[in-house]
Amino acid sequence: KEICDVAKECFWLDYNKERIPLAEKRTWSKIFFWDVQSFDLSKKFDIIVWGEIIEHLDNFKSFFESIKKHMNKDSSLILTTPNAFNFSNIIRVIFTGKPIFDPDHVVYFDLFTLWQMLKRNGFKITAHYYNTEIAPQRIRNMIIRGLGKIFPILNLDLMVVAKCVESVE
Repeated sequence: KEICDVAKECFWLDYNKERIPLAEKRTWSKIFFWDVQSFDLSKKFDIIVWGEIIEHLDNFKSFFESIKKHMNKDSSLILTTPNAFNFSNIIRVIFTGKPIFDPDHVVYFDLFTLWQMLKRNGFKITAHYYNTEIAPQRIRNMIIRGLGKIFPILNLDLMVVAKCVESVE
């Protein structure tokens, strides 16, 4: 919603039909069901945001090729994804030998695997951020937020801003 409040226009795509009605209520926007791994809106955008989607995909090459079709030379791509090295995941691996598992996720990313994926597909990261969006009320959450400030790699989420380094029409 905050992005659409400042943008001239917003297009929302989602691959999960069941989630669309809830997302439309939260964003006050029309969201289109689409195969996000292969799409063409016949339109160029200054900023393309893909939030919490890349970890669900099977076909990264097609996904990035579709994104490039929608970029001009000055466009930016913003991707967010759960951080594989977040504090809760590390603690769980230490004590159980198993990471936190979401059956909808195909792969988990850290900054370096995401950097490699983008590089292989013609993009360059220009900025990255770690973020923890958890309520600070509980002591555990306050500790996680504090550790995330000291060691950013332990934060829950990862966001990168990237530019296409291949020629874009």
